[in-house]
Amino acid sequence: MNVISKDGNKNRVGFKGAASFLTAKGLLEGPIPNGSFMITGRKSYNNDVLKKFFNEQTVPVDFYDYSFKLNYSSAEIFENAKFSIFGFSSDDNVDYEDPAREQFTWSNSLIGFEWLQIYDAPVFSRLGISSSQFDGEVIPNLSSLKPRQNELSDFTVSFDVNAVFQNKDELGAGLKLKTIDTKFSQVNLLGAETNLEKFAGNLSLYGKYKFLRFENFGIDVGTRFNVTGLSKNGGGSFEPRISLSYRVFPSVTFKAAWGIYKQELISISDEDEIISVFEPWLIVPDYLETPTAIHYIGGLNINIFTGVNFGVEGYYKIMNNLAIVNDEKYLSSDPDFISGSGESYGWEFSLAYGVDPLNISTSYTLSWAYKEEDQWIYYPRYDSRHAGNIIVEYNFGGGWVASTIWNFSSGYPFTELIGYYDKFYPEDIGSPDYNPGEFIPYAILGDRNLGRLPEYHRLDLSLVKRLQISLLTMELGVSVINAYDRANIFYFDRNTGEVVNMLPLLISGTIKIEI
Repeated sequence: MNVISKDGNKNRVGFKGAASFLTAKGLLEGPIPNGSFMITGRKSYNNDVLKKFFNEQTVPVDFYDYSFKLNYSSAEIFENAKFSIFGFSSDDNVDYEDPAREQFTWSNSLIGFEWLQIYDAPVFSRLGISSSQFDGEVIPNLSSLKPRQNELSDFTVSFDVNAVFQNKDELGAGLKLKTIDTKFSQVNLLGAETNLEKFAGNLSLYGKYKFLRFENFGIDVGTRFNVTGLSKNGGGSFEPRISLSYRVFPSVTFKAAWGIYKQELISISDEDEIISVFEPWLIVPDYLETPTAIHYIGGLNINIFTGVNFGVEGYYKIMNNLAIVNDEKYLSSDPDFISGSGESYGWEFSLAYGVDPLNISTSYTLSWAYKEEDQWIYYPRYDSRHAGNIIVEYNFGGGWVASTIWNFSSGYPFTELIGYYDKFYPEDIGSPDYNPGEFIPYAILGDRNLGRLPEYHRLDLSLVKRLQISLLTMELGVSVINAYDRANIFYFDRNTGEVVNMLPLLISGTIKIEI
């Protein structure tokens, strides 16, 4: 994913702000000598507000984030060059008022530098340097959860050179050097401890060519070569990829893509957890091969008539050497992961109508996903057969705009609970002293992910009025979340038997200003 933030306004100081019953956010931008700046921030304060809708029950989610960007360009230093410094920081907490309940905390921070240089010929280069830090922790307190802690540090240097020719073709090449330091510790439900630390570096080279000289045909072909890998088996490998588009008729375009992708940084996803709030990251252990996926994609885009567009796309994905949590880790010396495989495939359909004052957008996805380990095939936690949404927006004029969004998805799989037994946990198995320990109820689970949660659907409504008062642009809005008060399950607490649902019907107001 390549996330590019906007530059600040080079001509005047400006401010944009928005506040609702749930969050507040703001953006300040403006010029500096030979450049511009931008500062953004966002903060939640939903605990106090949402508790009024939940009969004073705790809504424990709390977060903030902020970012900044400085741009500088001066011909006296470097002609046709732009320098940028940017940063980001965020903090998220799930903290119940009950001291016996579990806590989740995670934070991210990033600082980076970029130098964009345009040359006399149609060639430009980009040098990027960045450093980031992630910290996350599960604090069990007196709950049945087990402690989990994760740290990840990333330092990256990249350099790209691109050329755009008069016939619209593009040629690109570059290199990236990345170092990652990960630390991870946890105690699983069987009482086995995990302590993993690893520092590794990856050097990769890439090249690509975009053949765009024809109006009705284009192709993008390239490859990435991993000189060294983060894991023992990650170096000396190619990741080729190709995508193309062909306009068969003036109103019909065919698109296709294929590629091989490797992932040496993995997240720990436990299939037996009904809902996962925090998933740690770590480098693939050396005893496993590098996880690899092969993607096949093809589709059609049809402009039926003015304002009406239909699209259909099919995909097939093969996954090899997946790192899957080892459910049979009884001792701390047992491996944390085993190798598995998987596949996913499906169809995506879209239909859109857009002629002022009415815009309608619909989509539907039919998909399947499977994982396999030790010749045992099961549905992964993210497998959902049907998903769709309908978005309608109508401009009444005079600054009045109404919109509605309806979302639907079939139920996700989960592992059903079939009973409990009292499991004995000694306090200190290595102590020579008398050690009574304690018996704690332990959940007995059925076959993995054979159960299905209920389907999810929700209707949201909004009405917005835009005003212009001199230099001030204002937007007043009211929204209704979950308009027909659908009880969508969030998760099932196996310890208490409580079903925890997502947001009920909630009415919120929003004010936005721009100067």
